[in-house]
Amino acid sequence: MTEPTHDDWTLGGAQTTRIPPIPAQQSTDPVEASARIEREMRDSASALPRAARREAVTAASSRSWRIAIFGVVLAVVVSVSVAVAALLFAQGAASRVADERVARVASEQQAQADRAKTAENIASLQDANRQLAERGQAPVAAPAAGDTDQAALVAATTARVLAALPKYPTAQDLAPVIASVVASQPIGPTTAQLSTAIADYARANPAPQGERGPTGDQGPKGDTGDAGRPPTAEEIQTAVDAELAANPEKYRGPAGKPPASWTYTDLLGSHTCTRAGGSDDAATYTCD
Repeated sequence: MTEPTHDDWTLGGAQTTRIPPIPAQQSTDPVEASARIEREMRDSASALPRAARREAVTAASSRSWRIAIFGVVLAVVVSVSVAVAALLFAQGAASRVADERVARVASEQQAQADRAKTAENIASLQDANRQLAERGQAPVAAPAAGDTDQAALVAATTARVLAALPKYPTAQDLAPVIASVVASQPIGPTTAQLSTAIADYARANPAPQGERGPTGDQGPKGDTGDAGRPPTAEEIQTAVDAELAANPEKYRGPAGKPPASWTYTDLLGSHTCTRAGGSDDAATYTCD
C-alpha cells in the first residue's frame, strides 16, 4: 500500500484541501499535522505586522534623528545671527553716542562764541549811544534779553551809522554810509535790516519843532526841498541800492576766510573736518 501524496489526501473518504508535505521526521497523524500547519500559518501571519512595526520604528527613529540634527543646526544659526545683530546694534549705539557727544561739544562751543559776540556788540552799541547822547540824540534801544546775537549786531551797527551822520539825515545821506558798513562786515546786518532799523529810529525820534515865530517879510521863492519827514525804509533801501549800483568796486568787501571746520554725514556716519594748515587761498583739512 502506497502513502497518499499531498495532492490526493483524503480523510473519511472525502477529498480535503491541499496540505503542504509533512517531513519524514514529524508525526503523520492528520489531526496533529493539521494543527501544526495552522500554528505555522498563524505565526507567519503575526510575523508580518511585527516586521512592519520594526520598519516603522526604524523609520520614525531615523526621522527623529534628522529632526534633532536640523534643530541643533537651526539653534546654532539663530544664536550666531542674534550675536551678530547684538554686535551691530552695540556698534551703532556707540557711534550714535559719539556723534551726539561731538554735536553737543560743537553746540556748546557755538553757544559760547555767540555769547562772546553778543557781549562785544552790546559794548559797541553802548559806545555809539554815548556819542549820540553827546549830540543830544536819543540812544538806540538795546535788544531784549534772550534775543539773538544778530539783534545786538543790528542795533550796534544802527547806532554807529547814526553817530557818523548829521542828526537828521536824509536817505541820500544814509545810502553811502550803509553801503560802506555792509561791505566792511561780510557777516553783519543786511542793507534791508539797517534801512528798517534806521527808519524805525527816525519815526520814534523825529526832528524837533520849535514855537511858531513872527511872520517875516516875503522872501524870494526857493527851490522845492525834500518833504519835511524822515525817510522811509523803502526810500533808504532804494537809495542804498542806487549807491551800490553806481559804485560797486567802492563797497566790495574783503574776501572771506575758509571755514575752520565743517561736518558731513555719509553711510559710515558723521565726520568732522578741521583745518590743519595751509593758506587762506589753499587751506588743508583733516577729517575724522
